[in-house]
Amino acid sequence: MTGEWSCHTRGGAIFFSIFEKHKQVAPAYGYVDGGRAILSVFVRKGDSSLPPPALDQFNPVTKDEYSIIRFESDQDAVPVEHLNRLYEIPSLIGNILYVEGGCVRLEMRFHHSSAKIVSEVLRDLAKEDEYVSVQELGSSPGIVETLNSINSRFPLMLVGYEGYAPKNAITRQAGPDRVTEASLSFTTSEGFKIVSYSPSPLDGSVTAGVISREDGIVETRASVPFISEIWKKSSERRIPRYAAFGRIRGEKFEGYSIVSRILAEEQMRVILEVSDKSPDSGFFLTHFQPYTPEIWDWL
Repeated sequence: MTGEWSCHTRGGAIFFSIFEKHKQVAPAYGYVDGGRAILSVFVRKGDSSLPPPALDQFNPVTKDEYSIIRFESDQDAVPVEHLNRLYEIPSLIGNILYVEGGCVRLEMRFHHSSAKIVSEVLRDLAKEDEYVSVQELGSSPGIVETLNSINSRFPLMLVGYEGYAPKNAITRQAGPDRVTEASLSFTTSEGFKIVSYSPSPLDGSVTAGVISREDGIVETRASVPFISEIWKKSSERRIPRYAAFGRIRGEKFEGYSIVSRILAEEQMRVILEVSDKSPDSGFFLTHFQPYTPEIWDWL
């Protein structure tokens, strides 16, 4: 299933009115620090529809290809308690965050068995914060259609890497036929949860973290050093990852991140930096290419 909510951040009314006026869409990264909700918005440089003077008043941090505009709420714009509750919902993946027009939008996917608790958390968010509203709750079109839709709003890139598969419980449980997907945390850059999908129902040998035996879905927490370090550094640099997948092939682990094109080089640098510090892991960069629907033919 899928859920989507949107909010206007307090203190950002002028910025969002500019975005709405110019019909802009931009990737964003949201997190909580010291009990405050913080939003970083990444605006592509050279966009003629959004002239620089319109952004200068927000003191942007300027990079080669984009500017970062950061908003920090002067009060709890979205209660931290509910962000934690969202992240802890079994099977929920909430990686897709962006600004469209005058709103911040978060798109989530989750197994239908979690629909009741998702509905309750979204209800509580909307009740406690007038800036939050539920936009949609229903059947998911699937990750492929979701990413195709995001790619039509702003271009995405695929960044892939490969290395030796760690011999731990997580990778053994993932197995050779499963695809694993990682979910961002709103409140910490340390660690992450992964949801693994099997093409067939689970047998009795899989016991921990089962979401749906019939649908072949398991959730667990990641503790693979190399991959966890990539995730941690990516989160510390506030890189939005709209999808993060992995799979075991023989003795190898393959990882893929789908990110905004303007942030793809930063994601690539993180992977290269971590691999340089972990020569025994055997990890190296395998893909750095524009996202297209055709990648799903081999991914």
